[in-house]
Amino acid sequence: MSETTSIPAETTGGQNAGNAALTGEVDQLKADIARLKEDLRKIFDDSMSVARAGTGSARASLTEKVSGVQERGQEAVKSIEEMIEERPLTSLAVALGVGFLLGKLVD
Repeated sequence: MSETTSIPAETTGGQNAGNAALTGEVDQLKADIARLKEDLRKIFDDSMSVARAGTGSARASLTEKVSGVQERGQEAVKSIEEMIEERPLTSLAVALGVGFLLGKLVD
């Protein structure tokens, strides 16, 4: 009393054709994903190149600014040294006043 169902030959042939079409679509999808992966890698590499170039110019700009600050600092030190040599008592009085004020601020 068991019934056996048989699948007509046309149906299995249609399934094979459907499977082949699906396999072809999966293969196409894999190829598209591989191309997308390669394109993303190229975009990333290009972005990194741009970032490195930007870092190089930023580094050069920063180096220029640091050099400028160093020069101004050295000029200020020379100016202060000259002032101290020209007016030692005034410089001593200013130094004592600044020290007194800093001492009060710390307390």
